[in-house]
Amino acid sequence: MFDFGLTTQQEDRARKLHEECIVIDMLNVSEMKNNYLRRLKEGGTTAISHTLKGPPGPFKWSYDSAIAALAWWSDVFRRKSDEVVHATSVSDIRKAKADGKLAIILNFQNTMCLGNDIQRLDLFNRFGVWVIQLTYNHQCLVGSGCLERGEYGLSEFGVKVVRRMNELGMVVDTAHCGHATMMDAIEVSEKPIACTHCDLKVFCDTPRCRTDEELKALASKGGVLGVNNIPGFISETGRCTINDYLDQIDYAVNLMGIEHVGIGTDFVIGTTAAMVFDSGDWGEDRERLKDVHMYREIWPPQQTHEGFEDESKFPNVTRGLVSRGYKDDEIAKILGVNWMRLLEEVRG
Repeated sequence: MFDFGLTTQQEDRARKLHEECIVIDMLNVSEMKNNYLRRLKEGGTTAISHTLKGPPGPFKWSYDSAIAALAWWSDVFRRKSDEVVHATSVSDIRKAKADGKLAIILNFQNTMCLGNDIQRLDLFNRFGVWVIQLTYNHQCLVGSGCLERGEYGLSEFGVKVVRRMNELGMVVDTAHCGHATMMDAIEVSEKPIACTHCDLKVFCDTPRCRTDEELKALASKGGVLGVNNIPGFISETGRCTINDYLDQIDYAVNLMGIEHVGIGTDFVIGTTAAMVFDSGDWGEDRERLKDVHMYREIWPPQQTHEGFEDESKFPNVTRGLVSRGYKDDEIAKILGVNWMRLLEEVRG
């Protein structure tokens, strides 16, 4: 147990609060093995948003891979119905909490599976995909990712995608988007959007971290930031403790307001560096990125993070927030209430 120097009374308060709260992790891509569900249960997690993806390679984000991933998860929900529930509404999350089950929100981290057919959004919505990130690291038909060389915003097709997602009640995610694409999405969307798993550029200057300008704009439209737990985005050294993670939360709360900060760990337990760099998402940047601090020494990330090594350590977030003087209602907002508010505003 990480030592925050809590009194016995503070420990009891943190434990009780964590048990009572709805706890949401808005981005998790850990492999569905190696005691995955046990770790989530030990961590007191109510809901996660899990990324649908195909096998590593150039077709990872294809339409065919998306359909195959949906079929795989459909089987998981059938076989594991006593432990997990496919959440397609806020009420599903609340019921999962009451029933002691894990609610799983399905997401895509790219819109490449749409091709140029916006009607596929309607199909994926019917299949229960609730959150879609507009771009991954590079350019697609919708907009630009954070590793693109230029400042390209939403395309005309991208504007149509955002507006259709608004109509369908799907959450627009901008976590891997480039600056211009994210700012365009904030402006175009009529509903609050999410940045489900990012950290702050003021702490770690990587393309995957967000500027104060971006985060203020996100909050101004009711959006929520999910603070990322990967050490390579928290610290320039690629190593950190949960106190470094909580420093990010403190800064975001002071910058954006308590109503606009949540958790999006980006846990990738069971995924190797080779799987990431052979995934087809990096293009000509593959060799260069293997050597920059953005991804140096972070695989597997749980080995370079003390205090929030895996999903079972989620209670340390609550304990740490208690140690920093947050009130119970403020902690509840960060753990899940803020995400519930955004999901309800978007989904209805």
